[in-house]
Amino acid sequence: MTNRETLRTLGEQLRYLRESAELSLGELAEKTRIQKKYLEWLEDERFDLLPPPVYVRGFVTRWAEACEADVAHILLQLDRVQALLVRDRHKERSWAHPARNSFVLTGRMLAAFAVGAVLLSGVLYTGVQYLHIGGSPVVEIQYPASLEVIVSEQWIVIQGSTENIKHLTVAGQEIDLSPDGSFSKQVALQEGVNVVRIEAEGKNGESIEVMRKVVQISGIGEIDPEFGIE
Repeated sequence: MTNRETLRTLGEQLRYLRESAELSLGELAEKTRIQKKYLEWLEDERFDLLPPPVYVRGFVTRWAEACEADVAHILLQLDRVQALLVRDRHKERSWAHPARNSFVLTGRMLAAFAVGAVLLSGVLYTGVQYLHIGGSPVVEIQYPASLEVIVSEQWIVIQGSTENIKHLTVAGQEIDLSPDGSFSKQVALQEGVNVVRIEAEGKNGESIEVMRKVVQISGIGEIDPEFGIE
């Protein structure tokens, strides 16, 4: 792969593959049985208009296969884009919903500081300790968002965000959290029903368990005709 190819965005890479295969959007839509509008949105990277990620993975897989391209490389590029989208949405929510337990100095606290710095130091220490270990732990799974999904790939990427978490495991493997509390883990699947457990321990000792049922069926297309796959 050339340096120029690695600098292409996902949409530019998909367009490059289509044009290299000498296919118009209409011809590609006929060949993949994906509605033309979804192909256009993928090239334009209009992810806000596209169906849920599980359907987008199917679209990109069929696109690459129709153009006789490296499917694994294109899916890896898609995973990177989706991970960035998850991170950006998490940041937007963080700005829109500031922490409820944020410490605020009041006039009464300032007066108390004037009377005795030692007393105020004790109050501040207690408040900081509460914020550090007393907040309720939170685990939010962004992908897959639904409790049960059906996929054709032999693996799935679990993506989510956390708050007040000390330890996190996905499918029995401990995960390193990003500074903002987000995480992403690729999990291998067996054909049939797979139950992926996400387990977490909060900084206050509280435990959380979240599960996703992933049904892996090799060689299937997308399952909902509403999204353009027959």
